[in-house]
Amino acid sequence: PKGIRTLLEEKAVLMPTGQCHFGRFIVNDIADRYFVGADGVNEAYCSMKELNTALLNAVKSDGCEEFLECINRHMTLLKKLSPAVTNPAIDSVIDTCLQVADAVSICGAGAGGYLLVFLKSNQSVDDFKLFVSQKFPEIESEVLKINLFD
Repeated sequence: PKGIRTLLEEKAVLMPTGQCHFGRFIVNDIADRYFVGADGVNEAYCSMKELNTALLNAVKSDGCEEFLECINRHMTLLKKLSPAVTNPAIDSVIDTCLQVADAVSICGAGAGGYLLVFLKSNQSVDDFKLFVSQKFPEIESEVLKINLFD
């Protein structure tokens, strides 16, 4: 099995969603929902703190499966914190990407609208770029390979 470093070097990409979401509104929505005690927000917040520990433990133990589970769990918890984190168009892109990815989560806080995607072992970055161009011809931005170690 390959380690997390290899996973990050070979299988991690940033993919534009073709959507703009504005982080400042999402942060306000999360705060508002937390303070009014919206259903499930406190539990999601506590789970997010636990997820941070689980992600750190996965990195320390070089546990790729656990790491990928944490990335997917992150997306689920973000949606519980605020429905404004995503929209039906972004959800559709995520669902489609999961055909060729082990884990996907939205990232950033602003008008970028990017996904962090971890490709399945049988998928290369070039394969994914072709996949995106065929499935999402309306997305004009480029898929970017993450390069943390150079």
